Amino acid sequence: MTNKAFTTKDYKGREFQYKVSNGNPEIKHGLKTPDKFYKYYGDSEFKRDSILADIPKLYFSHSYQFNDCVDSSHLIWNMENLDFEFYKKLLKNCHLQVHLKSLFNTDLINDFIEYKTILSKNLYPFNYNKQPDLETWVHLTQEEIFQKIKSQKFAHLRIFLNDYEGSRLGIFCLTNSFANNLMWAHYTEERGFCVEFDTQKLLKDLKDKHDDGFTYFPINYQKKIKQIDFQNNCFLKAKDNKLDLNIPYMYLYSVKDKTWHYENEWRLMIENEKFGTPVHPIDSNYTETINHQERSIEIERDAINKIILGPYFFNTSVFSNIQYHNQKTFTGYFKNNCDACNVMKALMSMKSNYNDMLYQIERVVCDEQTIERKIAFKIEILDIDEKKVEIKRIEILK
Repeated sequence: MTNKAFTTKDYKGREFQYKVSNGNPEIKHGLKTPDKFYKYYGDSEFKRDSILADIPKLYFSHSYQFNDCVDSSHLIWNMENLDFEFYKKLLKNCHLQVHLKSLFNTDLINDFIEYKTILSKNLYPFNYNKQPDLETWVHLTQEEIFQKIKSQKFAHLRIFLNDYEGSRLGIFCLTNSFANNLMWAHYTEERGFCVEFDTQKLLKDLKDKHDDGFTYFPINYQKKIKQIDFQNNCFLKAKDNKLDLNIPYMYLYSVKDKTWHYENEWRLMIENEKFGTPVHPIDSNYTETINHQERSIEIERDAINKIILGPYFFNTSVFSNIQYHNQKTFTGYFKNNCDACNVMKALMSMKSNYNDMLYQIERVVCDEQTIERKIAFKIEILDIDEKKVEIKRIEILK
């Protein structure tokens, strides 16, 4: 096994090269990093409160929390050519024993570590109904067990490896524009907000705080997602003779179907052993270990440039009445419901922490008689309590 790069092309023919340089994973892509990153926030109260807190935080998600079931799926790994010797190295060198012991309380753990048996339950997904007979398998030789596992296309192993790494990796998804019509519609229903980040400050802050555990990359959108050969893209590290799995993992987290290309997505990725794993959306047997606080990563406030409110941020689901005093100021009276409570708390945080950087976007007719999204208003929160909020809104488009 030797250190080598894996190269593929996106749906536009642009080359993505996955490699490891001096022990660090790297994706070479030739795309320019945007000067500004943007994050759209909808109705997720936890994520919204984190970004608006006195010390802002970014929530680094587990792949189970993504809205595309193929995104970062173990199906992206092709293990058909995986051989017996590699399989033994994989189990021995990747610290899987520690993770197994945290998931299961059974005397069969040691047999698994010695490749004498295979555990079921959490290692088998909902769509693999045939689970191994432990009492029979425990008497098989290592190689006989391997052949049984191979006949099942290494289903348990792919899921297990994906879950193990996912429990210590967090992803924060961003885009390159505040004027993306589909992003506003899909992620905020026009009622949320969009945060503008200064890319250079944000990346420097995360790199300084997380050093080798931080990386970022654009999404590699493909016409049809192609699998990566798992074994052929791993290699033995010279310093400790352990397997380096970075190339298959980086490909797993960076490739998506071109259906999603409108998002122009970039990802920030952080490694933290305390992140944990949420319940899989359709696997009721799984035990949740996720730590939301650990997945909320602090950033410096000066990395945030703007908070851009959606066109329907001040809406009738939240306010029982909106009273306009003149062309620049109005008072909104909160309804007694959860939506209103969430918006009220968000506005209180905005007034305390971001009142000098609040804006609102609108669809406007431009000189070319085209309809576009533009930042149309400067917003200031003049006063707020649990019953009402007073807003000053000044038009900045002339």
